Amino acid sequence: MVTTDHFNTDIFGNFFNKFRIKGEYTRGLPDNVVKWNNVTVAMSMARNAEFGAGDPVGYMENFTYKVSEDMMKPEKFSTFTEHGAFTKNLVWDMMAIEGFACAYFNNLELNKPYKAGMFNGKIDLAGMGSFENKDVILTWTGITEWNGEYCAVIEFITMNNPLEYAGEGMSMKGRSHY
Repeated sequence: MVTTDHFNTDIFGNFFNKFRIKGEYTRGLPDNVVKWNNVTVAMSMARNAEFGAGDPVGYMENFTYKVSEDMMKPEKFSTFTEHGAFTKNLVWDMMAIEGFACAYFNNLELNKPYKAGMFNGKIDLAGMGSFENKDVILTWTGITEWNGEYCAVIEFITMNNPLEYAGEGMSMKGRSHY
């Protein structure tokens, strides 16, 4: 299960809403394909409120692809409609997390932050703007078991990243915080 929370604020940092996007991500399928299922989007107008169950995102059911640079192209998301910015971000965040893990896992020590400088740089958001990674910090925080396999739990944080976006009836420039 992958869960991402987005807290939205105005230009002065005042909270106005938050979104939770979560879904089941399956990797290791034939031909190096990955797949999403049971993706939902939930919204709340209160910072401290619990999220509800969320609404299903139909176009993400059985959404499959090969993880590659092609997933930054607009045509890969031709079926994405409502909440498309958030669901695309879910795809891209998972690609980044797997990239971080592959590139840096041997450098991580339990509970010690590690600067992942190789991932710094500007990224095109499928023709809808850009995002710039700055100062990515990875921390191996523990181990869990999932479907009978041991898995590393890795936190990633990156702050004050320039973000430009135009889509779904809005355009914005701002900063992204993870």
